[in-house]
Amino acid sequence: MKNLPHKMPSKPLFVYTIPLLSSLIVVIKADPTLLSVDCPNTTLATTSTFAPNSTYQTNLNNLLSVLSSHSSNASNGFYNFTAGTSPPDVAYGLFLCRGDVAANACRDCVVNATGHVVEQCPRSKRVTVWYDECLLRYSNASIFAAADTRLSVVLQNRVNVTNNGTRFSEFLGEVMYNITVRASSDDSGKKFATGEAYYTALQPVYGLAQCTPDLSDSDCNNCLQDCISKLPYAKQGAQVLFPSCYIRYEMYPFYTTSFGGTPPPPSSVFPPSTTTPSSRGKTCFCSA
Repeated sequence: MKNLPHKMPSKPLFVYTIPLLSSLIVVIKADPTLLSVDCPNTTLATTSTFAPNSTYQTNLNNLLSVLSSHSSNASNGFYNFTAGTSPPDVAYGLFLCRGDVAANACRDCVVNATGHVVEQCPRSKRVTVWYDECLLRYSNASIFAAADTRLSVVLQNRVNVTNNGTRFSEFLGEVMYNITVRASSDDSGKKFATGEAYYTALQPVYGLAQCTPDLSDSDCNNCLQDCISKLPYAKQGAQVLFPSCYIRYEMYPFYTTSFGGTPPPPSSVFPPSTTTPSSRGKTCFCSA
């Protein structure tokens, strides 16, 4: 019996397994979904670019660090900051998380955005990056409390609406108008609203609208109305992105319906088509 090999206890094996599982979780963690990036031509030496090791770069690095550090405790998923005191080297920046995303998803998106934006737009003083979960923006000119609709990005589903496209355009206009009005006057301070409506008894349409919370109600509403004017209504889904606001609609759920509690009762009913009996159904403008 003395010559038998010593049997290792099972406990150390369990101890070594824990770090392995932890590493696996980190590896499979999904990055935020990048939608679009806007930055000026960095190959040209203009006022829109900065030199390496310049004062603006120092201020920008400070700005991105501050935004990243506040990503886990920002009120309403929004935070802005100013780094520096002497124009034109002052760096103004902000982030905005989509109103329904969880706090950890907001943090992950902002951390990812601030960590990669300089690689995406090297030497750019003015940058806007849109992710599905958040927005990051900075500039050497103040971007706070002012709607910016000079730049727009339109993303759309390739599939067209084939069932009475004209009526769908009218229906969608009603849905998105209702959502934008509620978003611009959102009492929660998020300037965010969603809506679910039925185009037919079996086909719901989901919409979302959001502004940066530093906009006034009227500026937010005007910004969102500009978004609506650029919507491709014949598609089965689309979104319009501005630096200060954005809207989106789809034929499937794409937002978290329980982010703000129980939705209120339906506030409006879209009249059924007189020529398409199968389109009858209630329109439920549900927000949370």
